[in-house]
Amino acid sequence: MAPKRDIAHHLADMLQAIGEIEQLIAGKTLAQYKRDFATRRAVERCIEIVSEAARGIPAAHTNRHPEIPWKSVKGIGNVLRHEYHHVADGIIYQVAVRHVPALKAAVEAIQAMSASQAAGKPERAAKSAKRVRAKAPGKKAPR
Repeated sequence: MAPKRDIAHHLADMLQAIGEIEQLIAGKTLAQYKRDFATRRAVERCIEIVSEAARGIPAAHTNRHPEIPWKSVKGIGNVLRHEYHHVADGIIYQVAVRHVPALKAAVEAIQAMSASQAAGKPERAAKSAKRVRAKAPGKKAPR
């Protein structure tokens, strides 16, 4: 079994896939997108990656961005994998053009916040661990 990946990896994967989506659809109309089989499949795969990586982002972070329909972001990968015969190219194109930019901004904000928290985290985590270890049943933790 592969080791559990941390939030930084999930965020980086999301941003890489989002960047690829942006490159793939840049300057393309819906009609051009529909005619380009390779681009359609590549965009779908990138959306699957975004969807799967989003599952690794803790609710504490996603809850700070209620403008993003996180349940849908996480669920669209299942649709692409299991309901592939019902995928509408127009809907995927609209997701890429209209919704991906807002998702990118949210992921970048989460990444910045996560990085700043990680910078101060070792010290806070050590203090918290000391409090937990020092606390005995029925006694208050030392301050």
